[in-house]
Amino acid sequence: MHSNVTGSDPGPTSDNLAWFSDLRSREAERRARLAGLFYGESPGVVGRLLRSGVGLRILLVAERRRHLLDAIDTTGSKVFVLSDPELRDLVGFDMHRGMVGLFERPAPVALDEIGDARVVLIVEGVGDDANAGAIVRTAAALEAGALVMDETSVDPFTRRAVRVSMGCVGLIPIVRATEWPPPLPDRTVIALTPSGDTEIGDVEIFGPVAVALGSEGTGLSQGMLDASELRVRIEMGSGIDSLNVSHAGAVALYHVRRALSPR
Repeated sequence: MHSNVTGSDPGPTSDNLAWFSDLRSREAERRARLAGLFYGESPGVVGRLLRSGVGLRILLVAERRRHLLDAIDTTGSKVFVLSDPELRDLVGFDMHRGMVGLFERPAPVALDEIGDARVVLIVEGVGDDANAGAIVRTAAALEAGALVMDETSVDPFTRRAVRVSMGCVGLIPIVRATEWPPPLPDRTVIALTPSGDTEIGDVEIFGPVAVALGSEGTGLSQGMLDASELRVRIEMGSGIDSLNVSHAGAVALYHVRRALSPR
């Protein structure tokens, strides 16, 4: 039986639980997006989102995970504890992680709000939400000050992207740029491309900078390449010309971070 353990609502209602119906469907993602919400799944993701200040509306918890609530601040949200069969029937699959929340999307960030961020990561045409999530996690871990995405890239707030990011979507400003290439005055734009003139580890960098990553299949557009001051590559062997876009971004940000750090 469903149990409401926090919040002012006297008990579960269809309006609350309906948000989690058929959670794998595109309709679930669509209705959340249109309402300015997103899903965060697993105790680790939920915890990091809450610690980063992202607002929680509703939390579903499997009975076997109830003990984890002691370490989570759910003040102001509704929490429902369900048995595994009830949770499966509602979301449409076996939720092994046993926890999923409905969160408020952070307010949109404009390009002119990224301020004096020393390093910005630019993402163009990335269509896979797992790659998008990995890029968000990389950007947060390697201290990029903002992530700038074009309008053709996938939504980084899909359930899968948020899960792969380990909840890091709450740790870094994400800009959806309407003008492309994005205008970034007083910032050196570095394009990561297999045809780059210089190996990333050999580039001398004097910030602030922006590192541009292209789509999984075709790389950066000619427009983005033309807007870049530097074109760099990651040296590889065995006849391989490129890495997964999120891995390439990690290598590039690592080198950029080291180049900008005082020796």
